[in-house]
Amino acid sequence: TMIGALNPGDGMLIIRPGFSVYPRLAKIFNVELFQIFLNQNLQFEEAEILNTLRDKSVQMILIDSPNNPTGALLKLSTIEKILTVFNGLFVLDEAYFEFSQTTAKKLIDTHQNLVILRTLSKGFSLAGLRLGYLLGRPKVVSELKKAKLPFSVNRFSQVAATVLFAHSKIILNNVAFIKKERERLFAEMAKISGIKPYPSEANFILFETTEKPVQHIFEQLKSQGILIRDVSYYPKLEKALRVTIGKPEENDRFLDALRKILQG
Repeated sequence: TMIGALNPGDGMLIIRPGFSVYPRLAKIFNVELFQIFLNQNLQFEEAEILNTLRDKSVQMILIDSPNNPTGALLKLSTIEKILTVFNGLFVLDEAYFEFSQTTAKKLIDTHQNLVILRTLSKGFSLAGLRLGYLLGRPKVVSELKKAKLPFSVNRFSQVAATVLFAHSKIILNNVAFIKKERERLFAEMAKISGIKPYPSEANFILFETTEKPVQHIFEQLKSQGILIRDVSYYPKLEKALRVTIGKPEENDRFLDALRKILQG
């Protein structure tokens, strides 16, 4: 997408913390990076985004919603406001769309500069195939296709995706189960003293430690065979960890271990 949309020196707006690949892409393609940080509640700051678009020379916006790694969702009303003032390419990464069921797809009909990225790596559990797709107006998609790399999708991935889409009901049932378990896990984590979980629209929950060091909790869980994600290297997440939603028994094991670590 960036190959077909940006020239060296162009401006690109991203959100931090966010998908770690975005800043690297900016460096590779030699574009100027404008970074907007999530607020203290780890939510999108609408006013700051709009102010940056007004004051800076931005040719492309690249935002993931739900946000990775926080699970925060960019409101559709905010997306609409952005599109009313921005004429460049707005790339909305909806990698975790299945878990939020909130999409800006309908806005493509009225805004030709909006394209949406989707992947089969998350909700469809096909991370190993590296398969995704793009939604956009035919004219825009046609222009972006000019920069498409050859042999970008292999035959096996195409067949696997076709089979999965034919059985999408199974996938959606699994996603619904994960969402239900996510709400249960969040409610239980909110009761635990020493951590602060954040609401999520993805298949994970980010939480901050308020007492014990991040590394202590991470290593203690790891020693018990429970591996979660250390996201403390992200900006503004120095005290944060992230747990992916598992099976009920896995989540219960995580909760029991976490309680004991924090009480110890």
